[in-house]
Amino acid sequence: MNMGFQSAGSMRFSAPTTRVRPLSQIGSGRQSLSSFMGRVQGNGSSVSETENGAETASHSLHRLHKSSAALRELLQRRAERQVKEMNASEAGGALQSRAAQRPAVPAEMVPARSMVNVTFFLKFHVDYGQHICLVGSMPELGSWILSDAINLTWSEGDIWNATVELPSTSVLEYKYVVVGQGGHAVAWQSGNNSVLAISDGDEEMEVHDNWGGNPGAKVVAGGNLPVTREKKLLSWATDLESQVIQQRQELRKLRMELVTAQEEARIARDEAKKLKQALAMAEAEKINSTQAVRDVEAVNSVLKEQIKDTTASFRQALEAAVEILGSDDKETKSKKKSSK
Repeated sequence: MNMGFQSAGSMRFSAPTTRVRPLSQIGSGRQSLSSFMGRVQGNGSSVSETENGAETASHSLHRLHKSSAALRELLQRRAERQVKEMNASEAGGALQSRAAQRPAVPAEMVPARSMVNVTFFLKFHVDYGQHICLVGSMPELGSWILSDAINLTWSEGDIWNATVELPSTSVLEYKYVVVGQGGHAVAWQSGNNSVLAISDGDEEMEVHDNWGGNPGAKVVAGGNLPVTREKKLLSWATDLESQVIQQRQELRKLRMELVTAQEEARIARDEAKKLKQALAMAEAEKINSTQAVRDVEAVNSVLKEQIKDTTASFRQALEAAVEILGSDDKETKSKKKSSK
């Protein structure tokens, strides 16, 4: 394979117009993942045709991650609010028993992306006092700011290399730059921006580039056989599509769980309302019963007074009757004596 190696001192360098073109500015950015994969499969050697779809797919996965996390948080907040409402109810015992029978609401959040050690290799000869930097679209690669770029280390055979930690499940653009003693750019790597996809399962990766930026640069991930950057990007896109499908299925499941939780919350509120109404009726009956007891006690007190008065009157009448009977008895005895 023709690596296109040349001496930096034997050629006139000018910074190419495509050296720092962000991926978000290439094309309209509205291509679907399926059309993106079709373009890559149709022409795996064209990096520039895959850049729009890769960025769109990455944004789609990011939005799905956010939506999934937001739904989980919403479910968790709703479940906590339901428990608080049930605990606050005066008839909370029955409602708590119902809540204990509900399935647990998933509360796990989207895990943070892991970091992958990516080692870049480039074979290129530069003049004395010059060195090569790596700059790209991610903050780890300087965000296209040359002063923040990664310095490569020279080794025997004009092999330059550098190891950088980059986030998994991402796609990035980068270029190599020949930098002079004053820190200014002597030459930028020719061709379009190089595009590298890092999958979720990657732990270590080696990228063997060429100065011409030609398609076919080799990528070795996790000790597997070397593949081209284009095939690695296609594999990343295929994995991404599977993750998107899985995320959509998970979102459907979460929406169904949310609807179920809302229905259970409505039933719980209706039950709480009924129990509160029953409790209010019981309180009203208790008040009425208490008032009835007080009324009976008042009537009983009046009756006792009446019985007391009646007893006194009866006693007085009885005493008067006894006196009358005593007087009559005396008169009878006197009459008897007189007749004799």
